[in-house]
Amino acid sequence: MDNNYTPPKSDVTASSGTGGVTNTMLNAMGATKPWVLLIGILAIIGAVFVFIGAVSLFAVGAKAGVPGGMVTILAVMYLVFGVVYIFLGLYLIKYSSAIGRLMISRETGDLEAALVAQKSFWKLAGIVALIGIVVGIIAMVAGLAGIGMMGTRSF
Repeated sequence: MDNNYTPPKSDVTASSGTGGVTNTMLNAMGATKPWVLLIGILAIIGAVFVFIGAVSLFAVGAKAGVPGGMVTILAVMYLVFGVVYIFLGLYLIKYSSAIGRLMISRETGDLEAALVAQKSFWKLAGIVALIGIVVGIIAMVAGLAGIGMMGTRSF
């Protein structure tokens, strides 16, 4: 006797290209899940250490003889990095959770949710990488300009 209240299931044995969730897809996603979760958790833990570093800069930096403005800039940069790490970690944890739901339901909707979470992670990671490259280039140019200016002074 059929139970009219059970949700429909997709055909897991569908071959590639038919629109169903295949065993190969499930195996690949299932093997990825623990690693995605691990990196997501490590990103959150890393963010905590970055926040501790920011607090340390605020608390100890001025006493170490570093100019106050520099300490504030570094501490704010640490806080921004910490927030980014949290978002990256949360996207990975969300991706891992969606993989877990996929492994149970075997539905294309859960596969789509996993891929959307993965896309969000990579989009943010790409933006952060590009910003890092631009900031690095600006810092190098500013550093070289500072060295050049120091070389023209007569003592």
